[in-house]
Amino acid sequence: MISYRSIIDYENLFLPVLQRLSNVKYLILLLAIEFKRNTPKHFIDGFDLDKDIISYMPHLCQFHVHIRSILPNASHVEVDTIRQSFMKQQQSVDCAIDYFNNNHGQCQIYSLPFIGTRLDFISNRFPLFDTNKTFSMVTKLLLFDDIQPFESVFFECVSRALPNLKTLDMMNELEQQEKIETTTNNLEFTHLTTLIFQCVFFECVSRALPHLKTLDIMNELEQQEKIETTTNNLEFTHLTTLILFDIHLDYAEQLLCRSHLPSLIELAIDSTILLKIIAQDQQQAKDNCSRVGTLLTSHPFYHSIDTLRNFFPQDSYVQHPKE
Repeated sequence: MISYRSIIDYENLFLPVLQRLSNVKYLILLLAIEFKRNTPKHFIDGFDLDKDIISYMPHLCQFHVHIRSILPNASHVEVDTIRQSFMKQQQSVDCAIDYFNNNHGQCQIYSLPFIGTRLDFISNRFPLFDTNKTFSMVTKLLLFDDIQPFESVFFECVSRALPNLKTLDMMNELEQQEKIETTTNNLEFTHLTTLIFQCVFFECVSRALPHLKTLDIMNELEQQEKIETTTNNLEFTHLTTLILFDIHLDYAEQLLCRSHLPSLIELAIDSTILLKIIAQDQQQAKDNCSRVGTLLTSHPFYHSIDTLRNFFPQDSYVQHPKE
């Protein structure tokens, strides 16, 4: 069962369906579960899975899980506390916990090896980059951080770690602090076809998610670690989709002007930021946008359509959410 859209009534609607599947032998759950204020005050852990799911399936012999549970006003919980709840399980399970300025917390529990191809609401604090390349098969990535900006080194890691990345969506309006002054670019996202700007620790993502195909970022905070350099080595080989709506300009510059996106075919971006990128007239940005076939902007470009067509030679289908 797969549901990346948040499940609201998990206990009353979703669990009863699972509990009737008593003859199941193989089960995969890839879920996002959002709890409201009148529901349990804890993240889903191993005890919950044992009590509410596994105990109803006496024939279950293989169980893979990736559950992201979201809580409002979440109390602080240690990662080891969640890990210990899986001691009875017959497979390796890990987890990551994060807390945001919007008064929400989230806990992601996932069995190992990681079998999913999508990661949502990944911040600077998520253990995305490890020597085991746990998330190397991820093709779609949504980045969100309202506490700190994603610096250039983060994107370098993403480029290496997610070699199959195809869609990148970002939400982060914080300005980067590590500014990079450059005339050449070495960052490459070979398979990226869709880019959605909403901000970023791109170097790490590049390393950790070599198969990344979709990247979504939400972060309006300015980067604090500025980097002055003459070279860039970020590459997202498989990235096809990039989403950059709720972001600071730093992140658009990081990915479009100082990264190599040879597979980018779909771009969603804030209109004002796109005009600023076009005004810079950088060759790397032109190269990255040269294959874009679908362009989604936050506002219509009726007065600047010729400017867009000069920057996107593929006669991109230009649209905006209100159309």
